[in-house]
Amino acid sequence: MSIINDLSRYDRLIVSGCQRSGTTAISKMLASDLGYTLIDESEFNFHDSEKFLHELRRQRFVIQCPALSHLLHLIHAPSAILIWMRRPFHEIRNSMQRLKWWIPVEEPREKSKYKGMFENCYEYDPTLPIEQIKFEVWADYQKPRMQIPYLELDYDCPYMLEHRLYVNAAERSEFKAKQTTANQRNAPPHMPHNHGDTKFCQ
Repeated sequence: MSIINDLSRYDRLIVSGCQRSGTTAISKMLASDLGYTLIDESEFNFHDSEKFLHELRRQRFVIQCPALSHLLHLIHAPSAILIWMRRPFHEIRNSMQRLKWWIPVEEPREKSKYKGMFENCYEYDPTLPIEQIKFEVWADYQKPRMQIPYLELDYDCPYMLEHRLYVNAAERSEFKAKQTTANQRNAPPHMPHNHGDTKFCQ
């Protein structure tokens, strides 16, 4: 697979995008194909940027971080690449609505991360749905400022749809948050840290 050949040149794969855009599934697929450690966002409490930076000191991993997408342009890490997941807004919204707690609880929290972030150098509409805010901020503000390479992947890209771990929409209609298989796998074990120059650059 060419995507795996391309990504195997990097030791640190950072997967982000809006929540419900496929970051969990693609992270598991990439980690499996590359033989890398999978670091789920729960390992740094989803929103903890300091713990996230600590995880980036490892090597040969895939880390999932949709809740830290507002900080992607500040990341500096050696041998790292970002994978940004794209999914149609209506599909993201439908997935959020299926998890009845997400919109009233998590959407306001995600929107709050963007308030006061740009210091008058970029304007966005805070009344938009979070999936649109994240996409527009990524496309218009963050991409030109990225300090590491990035790859944009569509949710329905051939790599994902043809992967042995892919579950079609009908079969996953009752899946819970973070679930990607009928028999959910356990979280991967921790591995020793390898130090590197990882940080957020202001």
